[in-house]
Amino acid sequence: GEITTSRSSASEELQRDSLKLCLSRLQSMSRHLLALDATCAKLSDLDALEVKVQQLVDDRVAKASLSMESRFAKLERDVGHIGHMAEARPNAPASEVCTKDAGLAEHAHADAKEARRVAEVLVHKLESMEAVVAAIRRDRRVQALTTRLEALEQTVASLPSVEVWGGGKTNVREDFVQIQITGAPAKASGPGASSKETAFVSTQMPDFSKQQCEPIDKKLHRPVSHETSEGTPGGKDKSSEEDGPRGDVHEQCVWPSELRTYLLEESIWDVSLLIGHRSLGAGGSIHIFILLLLNCLTQGVFVYITFELLASDSFTEGDLDGLRAWRRNVGQNSKYYDKLTFSSLTERICAQSPAYPVELSDAKNSLVESMQDYLPRGNSWGDNMSSGPMLTTVALVCWCLTVVNEAFNVWRCTRSLIALPLRGHTVVSQSGKDTYSVEFISFGRLLFCSGVLLVRGFVCVMLWNSGCSFLINYSIVPGDLILNAVALEVILNVDQAFYTLVPGRTKNLLQNMDPLPAPKRTRGRCGLDLASCMLTAIFFAVMAWKIQTQLQPLVIRIREAQDIMCGGKSDFIYSLDANYLVHVSPSNRNHTSLEFVNSFPHVIAIEEAIHPETVPLDVTPAGAQFPARMYMSFFGQGVDPVIKVGSYNQAESTDGLQAMSSLDCQDVLGGNSMGIRRFATLYFAAYNFPMEVNTCSDLVFENSTGCTTFLAGRLLCPATCGCDLPASLNFLADPTDGCPSSCSKTDKYRNALQALPCSEKSPAALRQDSVWQAWALQIKVKSKLSTPEGYEDVLKVLCGKDCEQTMLNLGCGFVQHWNKAMKQVWPNKMQDPCIGRFLDDLVVTKPLSILCPITCGCNAGNFSKEGMQCPGQCATR
Repeated sequence: GEITTSRSSASEELQRDSLKLCLSRLQSMSRHLLALDATCAKLSDLDALEVKVQQLVDDRVAKASLSMESRFAKLERDVGHIGHMAEARPNAPASEVCTKDAGLAEHAHADAKEARRVAEVLVHKLESMEAVVAAIRRDRRVQALTTRLEALEQTVASLPSVEVWGGGKTNVREDFVQIQITGAPAKASGPGASSKETAFVSTQMPDFSKQQCEPIDKKLHRPVSHETSEGTPGGKDKSSEEDGPRGDVHEQCVWPSELRTYLLEESIWDVSLLIGHRSLGAGGSIHIFILLLLNCLTQGVFVYITFELLASDSFTEGDLDGLRAWRRNVGQNSKYYDKLTFSSLTERICAQSPAYPVELSDAKNSLVESMQDYLPRGNSWGDNMSSGPMLTTVALVCWCLTVVNEAFNVWRCTRSLIALPLRGHTVVSQSGKDTYSVEFISFGRLLFCSGVLLVRGFVCVMLWNSGCSFLINYSIVPGDLILNAVALEVILNVDQAFYTLVPGRTKNLLQNMDPLPAPKRTRGRCGLDLASCMLTAIFFAVMAWKIQTQLQPLVIRIREAQDIMCGGKSDFIYSLDANYLVHVSPSNRNHTSLEFVNSFPHVIAIEEAIHPETVPLDVTPAGAQFPARMYMSFFGQGVDPVIKVGSYNQAESTDGLQAMSSLDCQDVLGGNSMGIRRFATLYFAAYNFPMEVNTCSDLVFENSTGCTTFLAGRLLCPATCGCDLPASLNFLADPTDGCPSSCSKTDKYRNALQALPCSEKSPAALRQDSVWQAWALQIKVKSKLSTPEGYEDVLKVLCGKDCEQTMLNLGCGFVQHWNKAMKQVWPNKMQDPCIGRFLDDLVVTKPLSILCPITCGCNAGNFSKEGMQCPGQCATR
């Protein structure tokens, strides 16, 4: 009986050990399944098949656990009952006890045997479940979870040991998934009663929002030890001394594993991936296919237009040649000279000022304005930041980023489609209450989707290339650059516009579609990965290439075009005679400023012609009133005389004023002409001589400055200014200087010439002569104004440092000095101060023979020389 009892106890011990092993494996599998479930819950991308398999495993494990628990409890009760009976009859023979309790022992043995059989069946089922799970792991959809699951197993294995039956508990570190195994010990109701209860497992995911640093894969793959030191109090980990303290784990960052996904967008490109599937219907598929073709056609037309018509290079060599021809043929031509502003057409265009009217070449005017706005106006940082090249660069950055995003979506969609498992047909199942997911994809659909994505990528690349050229070359107007960038964005997003025509059923399906899975991306360091680094490098490389090959050459060509249009000298005009000889003159010989020009009376007269109501009224002595206009009219003769006057040269205009007034070298100013008086007053006020000019006598001030200095004085008052006297203070008696040509032909002039003596004063006497002093001053001013630009040194040879002082010092000897110097400088030029020709037709004055008859040879019979005006007494001698 003792042997039987001993064997029964050994059998029970063996059965108990088997049950412990079985339950330990169950618990390990439960931990694995719960860890897998927690990971899947975090990633939120398990498909329906994995969920069903997991539920099946959980149900079977739970049922097996309950069955084992009930049988083990029954076995415990039987063993306890046997022990209790043995204690109650300690003196009874073992054979009697065994005999009386043989039925009970046999029953307990049968129960243990049955429990072992059930355990073996359970182990077999668990192995089958493990095979199912392994098959799931081998599937491509869950291969990305393998690394995570292994990491969880190593993390749990690295924890302090867990006592399954003793009710002990352990806490996983706070910076990772917490797995807590607790056991609630039950009080024994009798001797030998077991206090073991089945443990339960709870999981809780960590909060990674405040942790940064080390990737989780690196941390989880550290070598750990599962052994504990029995001799060490508290059962410390043996590896703690080798690996160092583990208390700083909370300072390390853990990146949670995640599965990249691609969410189908509201685009005709993405919805076309489902063409032909029964979820869209036959009509919906045909409709979407037509929209896809229209989208491809629309974007193709845009690509062709931008590439062939709008993205061509601007400011080519042909364009620059055209600008050179315009500057040469039109810009400096005297035909387009503006008399009001004393400026050539090139000057007015390049000034870009509202004060300079541009009546022609609007296209060139707009071009110059655009170039000045596009190029930096200075070398400062602010000028460069607000320039056209900087704005173009910003537009290129925005456009390239938009295209990169589109290309990246194409790449992600491609990877997601490849990641889907292949089946004979495409499966779209309902994964939730209102959500759908693509479970499998057929090979034919994969080829079709690849073709669609290939077309999408090709359109993207072509739009990028033509769009960059379009932004750089099409227009240099800053406003157009912004509008062009927006237009390119519209072209790229045409597919979203076509999506609005998709049927509502298809839209609802796409909006509720789960994201497509994608292969796991390669992890990098410090928050960087290979894909982002490569995209950034490609982006900057492409930007540098476009700037170097297109934008920078364009800026160089624009600078060259600006130099062609406005560079060099522009303040001159030219004209061609019948023999194609070029005649050039400065457009603004006196360098008159625009503000000064606007104060001239002729500008005000034109303004009064535009607004007649501003003209003041003039009252005649008889009391009649009429407008005191500063402009003149040809009453009843139409526009022809006015047009003819516009073609007059200065000499013809001077003589025309006398003819129009029916005068013969007489003063025009005075009388009842209030308009002329106003004109004279404003004229002298513009030259800083503010005074009221009512008669010609008002011009005789400061040694007749009004006559000797100002052309208007001689033009309006030729008689008062001495144009009709040979030896007057006025030395400039030519019609080009305001004196009418009829003045030297009047009887008054001839009589005065006849009365002059045939003698000349010495240089000392001439220096004291007021007429000689006035003539010396006028020859100084006239020669300086008439000398062509670049010939200033020639004037120094002719006059020395100062023509006025040279003439005063030499007296009549100035004639020989001038003629000798002119033969050295211009031997072929006509020059003879004795007849009033100092620089051919540039400086024409009264003949010096009037005051220097001896030097000029009047006493030798030269008085009959053409242009010679000798005193009358020389002829009698």
